[in-house]
Amino acid sequence: MRRRASLLLALLVSSMLMSGAQLVAAQVPITVWGYVYMPDGSPAAGASVTVKAGSVTKSTTTDSSGKYKVTLTVSSVPVTVTVTARKGSYKGSASKTGEGVIRIDVKLRKPSPPPPSKKSTSIALDVERAVYLVDDTVVVRGQIKPPMSAIVTMVMIRPNGTKISSTVKTWENGSFIYSFIADEPGVWKVYASYAGSKEYAASRSPTLEIAVKERARITMSARISGVRPMKVIITGSVEPPVAGATVMVYVSLDGGKTWLHLCNATTDEGGRYRVELELSVSGSLLFKAVFPGTELLARCETEEPPAVKLTSPEEEQLRKQVEDLKKREAELMSTVAELEGEKEQLLQRVEELEESLAEARGALDKLNATLAKLSAEAEAYKDEAAQLRIIAYAGIPLSIVTGLAAGFMLSKRVSRRKG
Repeated sequence: MRRRASLLLALLVSSMLMSGAQLVAAQVPITVWGYVYMPDGSPAAGASVTVKAGSVTKSTTTDSSGKYKVTLTVSSVPVTVTVTARKGSYKGSASKTGEGVIRIDVKLRKPSPPPPSKKSTSIALDVERAVYLVDDTVVVRGQIKPPMSAIVTMVMIRPNGTKISSTVKTWENGSFIYSFIADEPGVWKVYASYAGSKEYAASRSPTLEIAVKERARITMSARISGVRPMKVIITGSVEPPVAGATVMVYVSLDGGKTWLHLCNATTDEGGRYRVELELSVSGSLLFKAVFPGTELLARCETEEPPAVKLTSPEEEQLRKQVEDLKKREAELMSTVAELEGEKEQLLQRVEELEESLAEARGALDKLNATLAKLSAEAEAYKDEAAQLRIIAYAGIPLSIVTGLAAGFMLSKRVSRRKG
């Protein structure tokens, strides 16, 4: 037990002695002095002097003879002391390792001549549009000013952070073109830098951010439901399917020249949307759906807007009247067709009657001819009778006259019949 206590006491005393030694060592003073000279060797009066020894620093100013002097307390010696002096644009420094009193003289140097000034340059970049589709070729046009033929480094940063560098040579007017294929969706970044030359300073363009999105497609159909009031039911979908997306529905009353925003719809999990509209207007209407896009899907709208025709009560009444008129027209046309048939039959009957009339006229002509002959014969008979009367008056016996007359008449008739 006593030996253990003695050991602990010895350790405690040793620790106290070491701490005391460190405490003593931390209070070691040193004096640093010297002269500061101008480049031509003359005293640098009024020069500012900074003395650094280990982690301790102290500053002072030289007197008229260029002398300075400082006292520092350091933790241990020897120590490396660095003296830095400055007067106006002149500057100098010197170092030495020692202890106690240390002399360090510093000679100031002329300031280094400034580097020759270079002409400033700038680079501007531009692209045709801010949003591209996957697999599109992005053409970056640039311009370095002042115009010159130079080598410009193009840096492209893909959406995954990968950097791709390449160089392009500008034309004499300072313009250049850089292109790449945007083969994945996301934000692409591109900038250009110029390393500079003896005459021109280096420069770098602002970073362009280019959004690359997947192609999207939106479908739309419209149909009329009900009679009064009329409803238009609009349905469609966004492909590839995206849930919770906004679809803007537009209508045109002038055949697509101007579009009016009607309402918005929201897609379900399958990318489908549905809208029911009660419209008080009438006429031919065109509808259009617009998908504004998302961070990864591009904006799109319906390629062929569906059309519907809404009729007003006046138009419906006119339509009914037109249908009635068309029905009446059909009936009249049927009657006209029947009359045309009867007309044909009458014309045919007239032709038959005309033929019968012609035959009757022929028969009548023959009858008239026969009648004329008979009239002529009657006149002949009258003449013969007159002659007979004359003979009778002349005293010819009646029997002879009668016999002769009868024989003459008989012979005359026979000859006429033969003829």
